[in-house]
Amino acid sequence: MKKKDFFRYKKHSAYYSLTSEPMNQFAKLNIVHLYLTQFQCEINIRVNLLIMKKIFLTAAIVIFQLSLFTFNLSAQTWSTTGNAGTTPGTNFIGTTDAKDFVFKTNATEKGRVKTNGLWQFGATTNLAKIDSGGNLSFAGSAGYKVAGNKYAFQYSGNPNYGLFFNSTSLLYEFRTSTALSVFSIGANSGNGIFKGNLKVGAYTLPATDGASGQVLKTNGAGVLTWSADNTGGGSGASTSLNNLTVTAINLSLIAGSDNTIDLGSSSIKWRDIYFGRKLFLNGSLFLHNTGTDNTWLGANTGASNGLGYGNCGIGSFALTSNTTGNFNTAIGSNALYSNEDGYMNTGVGEESLFNNISGTENVGIGFSALAYNLEGSYNTAIGSHALFNNLSTSNTATGTDALRYNTTGFGNSALGVGALAHNIDGQYNIAIGLGALFYNDQGSFNTAIGSLALQNTTGGSFPGSSFNIAIGYTAMNLNTTGNYNTSIGTAALYNTTTSARNSTLGYHAGYNYNNGDYNTFIGTYSDANTNGYSNSSALGDGVAITGSNMVRLGDASVSSIGGQVGWTTLSDGRFKKNVEENVVGLDFINQLRPVTYTVDASGLNRFLKIPDSVCNKPGVTEKEKIIYSGFIAQEVEASAKKVGYDFSGVDAPKNENDYYGLRYGDFVVPIVKSIQEISAENDSLKNENQNMKQQMNALTAKMNQFENALSQCCTSYQPTSTNVNGQLSMVNDVAKLEQNIPNPFNQSSYIKYFAPSSSQKIEITVSDLNGRVLKTFSNLMNGFGTVNINAGTLSAGTYQYTLFIDGNKIDTKQMVIVK
Repeated sequence: MKKKDFFRYKKHSAYYSLTSEPMNQFAKLNIVHLYLTQFQCEINIRVNLLIMKKIFLTAAIVIFQLSLFTFNLSAQTWSTTGNAGTTPGTNFIGTTDAKDFVFKTNATEKGRVKTNGLWQFGATTNLAKIDSGGNLSFAGSAGYKVAGNKYAFQYSGNPNYGLFFNSTSLLYEFRTSTALSVFSIGANSGNGIFKGNLKVGAYTLPATDGASGQVLKTNGAGVLTWSADNTGGGSGASTSLNNLTVTAINLSLIAGSDNTIDLGSSSIKWRDIYFGRKLFLNGSLFLHNTGTDNTWLGANTGASNGLGYGNCGIGSFALTSNTTGNFNTAIGSNALYSNEDGYMNTGVGEESLFNNISGTENVGIGFSALAYNLEGSYNTAIGSHALFNNLSTSNTATGTDALRYNTTGFGNSALGVGALAHNIDGQYNIAIGLGALFYNDQGSFNTAIGSLALQNTTGGSFPGSSFNIAIGYTAMNLNTTGNYNTSIGTAALYNTTTSARNSTLGYHAGYNYNNGDYNTFIGTYSDANTNGYSNSSALGDGVAITGSNMVRLGDASVSSIGGQVGWTTLSDGRFKKNVEENVVGLDFINQLRPVTYTVDASGLNRFLKIPDSVCNKPGVTEKEKIIYSGFIAQEVEASAKKVGYDFSGVDAPKNENDYYGLRYGDFVVPIVKSIQEISAENDSLKNENQNMKQQMNALTAKMNQFENALSQCCTSYQPTSTNVNGQLSMVNDVAKLEQNIPNPFNQSSYIKYFAPSSSQKIEITVSDLNGRVLKTFSNLMNGFGTVNINAGTLSAGTYQYTLFIDGNKIDTKQMVIVK
């Protein structure tokens, strides 16, 4: 019976006052008792409904917390107190692009490791390098310096051994184990002083001077001593030919003014070996010293030299055309043949620098090295036909056919057979390895390190196929006109031809990929499952992207991705447009089907076209044993469409080679909406419950009046409404302690409790798992109450909290703090 029905009965029925006869009082009391019994049942049902909705609200909040906790990702950070797990290949301190590694103190640069391997300290010109053999070198004119009266180097076993600069006496000294000089050279005079015997080659010289006129004599075992001269009967060396074994000379040995005087027979003539500042061999000029400080050896070598000085020509027709060129060295037939006024050139090998006329400071070593160079300067060519067609400057080629066809290109460096062989006018390229950048003709600013790296790059008009970096055997081998790519690893980006701005790191990284831009592949066999994607990244061994504008971390065998803090997603209101409150809550959430499942990792690898030889088979096997909880993306998509919700949590395939995915973090939004809907309904139920409590209190007061009246008329009668009143009191007055929300938490959480109105002393204590009380909340109020917990004063861990009423322990629960 509802309240309005009860009062309608009261109005229209035969109603008697409390002073009427007892039988009428009993009738009215039974009616009231019947109403109270029905009303109590309705109250119990509504209270139970309210409790169930609170339980659902608590479960939703827990799901919300777990979703935030489960799907957080973060990046690894480096600690200033030390790190573990560094490896040469993956975990290291340094750069992953072609940028210098800079060291700073107080925000000011103090040093850097440059991309070419040099170390820079202080000023930009302070450069040093230790090569793979442990050799220390300095760039430019820099050198290792010490102060006066200091060792330039010392022996680690005994610091007294070493080279010492004596700034007092201006001597270079080699010192013994007792720091005594055993050999010194005057820094200015060049005089040398030995404390012992001097040995030159196989001969040991005497330590002291001999007598006047004595000569050095060997004992046949390398020891020289002073002895008397016995060749001419005198004390000195013979100045005549009286020691000859031949007793008669038929012709004069004094040469004439030309080569007409003969010696010996008609077949052996003096004119064939005539000296007159020149040596003729078989009638041809062979050895002479025309000019100043020149050396000419070979038929017609230096034949045209005029004022040129400091030159050395060895080989027929070497430096034949030189007139005023200085400090040139030509060794080999026709080496530097055409040079006229070029200077400081070195040509070693037949026809090396053959056509050079005025080019300066070139080095050509090898058959036809720099053969067609005319005016180009500062080039270095080592190897047969290296820089064969060069006409430009500042190129370096080492290896047969290296930079062979280069004409106007400059600033290039090639090391390896055929490196940059077809370069014509490309600039500032670096090729190291057999056939590296072999076909490049116009591409510039490329770096290829590794045999056949960037082999097929052609270039085209600038900047076609420029600014590429390929490091590794056959890295970017098929590239033709792609530019701004960085490829590190054997066969990395092997098949790309015209793609641009891609970056790869790892063996076969991006191997099959082509015709797409702005992609990143890091990890062995990291790749795309088909061509044409852009702005995507794959990180991990065997990871494959399946579309554009995506990032994939880890292959099918990866079972955990995480870190120390949550993944941050852009959520700045300044960059959000078309904001609407049209999120679907419970209608969408109630459609979802939570399931458990295992992942067919092998099938996923086959779908991504990842070869079995690449797969981590043990990892795949273990992955397929793990039981996961979640949803099925196709079902979630169908549920969203069913309620008309454009849900961003479904990552639908972008093409036939892509697969479904879920963004579990996006589920937070409809869950929050659901919680808000439940909260609003809960508030409504609270208000309705409050109204019912007020009605119940009014009815209880009226019942008490009936009981008092009944006791006056019939003391032996005990109405059953007393039981009803007792049950209502139990429902409203039982003490209760609820679970803190949220839990786990890292900032603050709140605890709800209920204490009966009769309670005198109410407390909540917080303690660790060992029972040590850390905090006490005292003097709490009766009824429903809330206590706030601040995590700032507590460390991460598990704690327990307990409700005490009048000294009695009511309940204990646990909470978790994460930081």
